[in-house]
Amino acid sequence: MLCSADGRFAALDIASGAKSGAPILHGNDHDNHAMVMSPDGQRFAFLSQKGAAMDYYLSDTKPGSMPQRVERTGKFSALGDTAAFIEWR
Repeated sequence: MLCSADGRFAALDIASGAKSGAPILHGNDHDNHAMVMSPDGQRFAFLSQKGAAMDYYLSDTKPGSMPQRVERTGKFSALGDTAAFIEWR
């Protein structure tokens, strides 16, 4: 399970008594919102906002991962700043 830890996200084992893992993203001054996990659980998409600027990113779920900004071209060209993902295919 993916949980938010000050917008840095962390993996959480849902077993009884489990604690969240190390932060996935490096600290930053953006307001980050998780959107959807990949089907294999290895990556996730999130919306990152700083001031009026909003961009979508893809990141691995491993702690310390470096996210990659998603260019709004092709299938991503229709995304607005308030998209809601139902599933990743």
